[in-house]
Amino acid sequence: MKLSDEAEQELAQVESVLKPLPNVKLEARLDTTLRFQVSFSAKKTLILRCHLPEGYPASRLVAEIRSKTLSQKLTDGLAQLAEAEAEKATGGPQVARTVAFVHNWLRDNPLCSAAEEIAEIKSRLLDKQEGDRLKLLQAESRVQLTAAKAGYRLSLQLTLPNDYPESRAEVELLSSNLPSSVSRQAVARSAEIARRCVEPPSYRGKDKKLRQQAAAWKPSPCLLPVAEFAFSFLRSCATQRCPVCDKPALATAAAATATASSVEDPADQLEFVACGHLYHAGCLKAYMTSPPYSPDGKPCRHAGCGQPVCHERFRTSAKVLESRWAAQQAKERELAEVADFFN
Repeated sequence: MKLSDEAEQELAQVESVLKPLPNVKLEARLDTTLRFQVSFSAKKTLILRCHLPEGYPASRLVAEIRSKTLSQKLTDGLAQLAEAEAEKATGGPQVARTVAFVHNWLRDNPLCSAAEEIAEIKSRLLDKQEGDRLKLLQAESRVQLTAAKAGYRLSLQLTLPNDYPESRAEVELLSSNLPSSVSRQAVARSAEIARRCVEPPSYRGKDKKLRQQAAAWKPSPCLLPVAEFAFSFLRSCATQRCPVCDKPALATAAAATATASSVEDPADQLEFVACGHLYHAGCLKAYMTSPPYSPDGKPCRHAGCGQPVCHERFRTSAKVLESRWAAQQAKERELAEVADFFN
């Protein structure tokens, strides 16, 4: 199909017109089709094909967008928006306008690199009846997650870098009415999940299979894993009971009005053990320092768990604990005998 002189003149100038856009590259022209690459990062990269129909520019061009990294739903929707933009320029130059529109859309919507994760969070994780919320701040490339359960609330903010998911997202606490120790734990564990998604595991052992796995490691998106953790963490904290005293791990829902900066009774602070279960600090201390003792560690008392309780505050060996307990019992007997003597 032969293009009009007006169309040929437009195409001859399109590369120079798009020169101010460094993220756009004209890759090829085949008859009436032009192929452009628009790239802001390894993830935010797409191919835009502009097909010029018979009668162009009196007829609107057809936009086709494909990407190996962005979802088809997103690229199909963007193609429709691009064609709507081209429609506005029917009768005049459309190619440069369409390419610039796609370029600006990618630039102004940095969270498109996490579109699939955001869609899954909305469809699978949010419980709006409880008060869960997801807020997107496109201009700042930030995602705000709010988990709620039984009157408790935890709000985290993730800032996604331009080259997400190759680089690490920053996690910070926005607000919470959980005890401060619990909020700190939530932020620290969320940040650790984000770190593991972008930093390769260091393995220098001799196991061939593990070495191959470490060598084949690639960065992965962290928004969905962090969201899964945040929602499950809050719901678990709000519903778990201390297995020693059988009281709620957190205070009743009426106490949810307390702020994260409120003063806590040290014995009522929550302690997280390696298996992920919660204990009151005082209850855990009483359980770990009282007999019976086992060389393999005391089992978690949460129903169905039974894993050894691992906690940095309780690393003393069973033999030492047993000798301490025996000494304490002997001291108490001596004091009792003295009391009986004076009575």
